[in-house]
Amino acid sequence: AKQVTSVTSPDHWVKLTLPGRKRADVRERERRQKADQKEDFEVVQRILPGLLPKKEPLTSMQEKDFCALLSLLSRETTERCHQDLPKNTLQKLCGGNTNTPELLRSIAPFTMTMVMQAVATLHKRGHKFEEKALLPILRAAALEMHDSDGPPGRLWVPLTVVRDAVLAVCKEPFLDLFKKKHDTDAKLLTTSCALRICTELVEGTEHLTKLCPPCLSESYG
Repeated sequence: AKQVTSVTSPDHWVKLTLPGRKRADVRERERRQKADQKEDFEVVQRILPGLLPKKEPLTSMQEKDFCALLSLLSRETTERCHQDLPKNTLQKLCGGNTNTPELLRSIAPFTMTMVMQAVATLHKRGHKFEEKALLPILRAAALEMHDSDGPPGRLWVPLTVVRDAVLAVCKEPFLDLFKKKHDTDAKLLTTSCALRICTELVEGTEHLTKLCPPCLSESYG
């Protein structure tokens, strides 16, 4: 009720408050994102039968194609997929780009959280992934909790993304990284998720952005 302001008008318009508009914008952006994802899924789906027996993804594929491929591979049976294809696809996605904000922009309309979900599913089926490729995923997923379309430091992404990120980091192979005392990337992700949830529960949360670690700024990476 706090997110709606009544207006006296014969056409019965409803004016949303600022928090209400922000939530509506997030939902609209999420709908557009899913529509764009569907188009990219269809493109990769057409070449998927020829990719399954191969060890490497196509050299002409882009970062967003690697995301779509990993998600589609996680839905395939293990027998149909070459053992090294998921590992090499993830390496292609994360191995050549050390700039985290740039990496997130390059995989749009997909999210790094989706990649984490696919990796967790594929790992459970017996596919192995290198740690050096998993760490960039965790760093990017932490930064992903921020609203890339808004002012720097704003935590404003759909809560479904937060939920999926937390569920994925609780599974192998990410759980093993989380348990390592020397590794902070998984812990950084959970901190970022917690701050995002705080912005949903408390209005006037601009001060929470000051709590974000410096490595979650736009220059992170």
